[in-house]
Amino acid sequence: MKRIIKQSVLPALIVLLALTGCTKKSNPVGDNWSDVRPVTFSDTLFTLGFTYPYETRMTGRETSLPCGNYQGREAVVIMQFANLPETIEMDSVGVLKLTAFKRSPLRRDPLQLQLYRLNRNWVADSTDVITDAEMTPLDMPLFTVPDTISIDGTELEIELPIAVLENWQVEGVDGLNVAIKVAGDGYIDLRSMETVSGARLIFSYRVPDDATVYSYNSRPNKDSYRITGNATALENNRWLLRNLVPARFLVGFEINNSRFKDNQGVVLDDIQLKRTTINKAELVLYIKSNPYYTNLQYALLPLNITADSINVPVAVTEGQSEILLNLGSSGYVVGDSIAINITPLIQAYTSGDRVNKGMIVQSLHELLNFGEIEFWHFADAPDGKRPFIRITYTPPYLGSGKGSTPLSPALKPEEILSPGTTASAR
Repeated sequence: MKRIIKQSVLPALIVLLALTGCTKKSNPVGDNWSDVRPVTFSDTLFTLGFTYPYETRMTGRETSLPCGNYQGREAVVIMQFANLPETIEMDSVGVLKLTAFKRSPLRRDPLQLQLYRLNRNWVADSTDVITDAEMTPLDMPLFTVPDTISIDGTELEIELPIAVLENWQVEGVDGLNVAIKVAGDGYIDLRSMETVSGARLIFSYRVPDDATVYSYNSRPNKDSYRITGNATALENNRWLLRNLVPARFLVGFEINNSRFKDNQGVVLDDIQLKRTTINKAELVLYIKSNPYYTNLQYALLPLNITADSINVPVAVTEGQSEILLNLGSSGYVVGDSIAINITPLIQAYTSGDRVNKGMIVQSLHELLNFGEIEFWHFADAPDGKRPFIRITYTPPYLGSGKGSTPLSPALKPEEILSPGTTASAR
């Protein structure tokens, strides 16, 4: 008898699971008992937008080493090699190997590197105290950077004269400390020791009273860089991101709650809006200038503003914003726009968990390279370049009992998409 019950119950369970596990192909985010479908609309209710300088410090563990003079900012690479023999004799030059992944655009004059000896001890996260007076140019030719640098990494081999290595010691200073500058204008971005392709110093040597030839082959004991240059100005009606001397921008906007409707086109009330699922929300920005991210991935992160009463351009400090979810947007620039994922922010605003005080957009490459990118601002964007926010949401299921809203087909695209939305931005 028990066997008969088991044999009859098992097929019934399988059928039940099959029925409850299926959803309509036209309702991928709905449920099995309703025809609630996602709705998309776009809006352009921007109220404020400005660029401001952001102060931050390097950690000494950055994955890249920017080097150059570019647009009023200078970066000097510094590295230390340790455990060199106190006295060495050499018959051939040494080699400093560097890996570059980006360089400034080609100009009439070649991009050249000049090497210096740094005559002081230093700390990787406090290089701002290093002065030019503490650097002595090495007696060696300038190194010319190749015209073409691969984003996957191009190895540079800089020959170091015998005299430089045989006389590496500086009294009271630990290790061999090398500084690298760009001679003239331009920049080059190098991999740091935090990556597998960081710098390496190689040379062969002998020690006194020993005919054995030894080999020194070592990565830096530490590396970093010093940044000097004017901070980005506080500018209203401009959206600019800059990495080396960081600049961020603020986006003030309103959400028109009347745009949230059920599938019949009825505006959701406050309780229904709080129960609404934000499937995806994006801030779509059109590129105005992009001198850096032509073949390199960008990475952007939206921050929720927590400070009150930011209604004029002002530098937003660290404690005045927060990360709701670390859902940064990254990729290669394709076309003329970038869509930034702001789903966590819009969900927090519509649910009532957060008050909409605006957002900050920052680059996740701050202090790592000479990258910058500017977007069209809503105040002066030409036709077809106006920024907008695109929201896809699923209204709450209201049931079919008394007082519920009857279900109906989704709105047509022309009814829910704002004028001015372009096909490329969709």
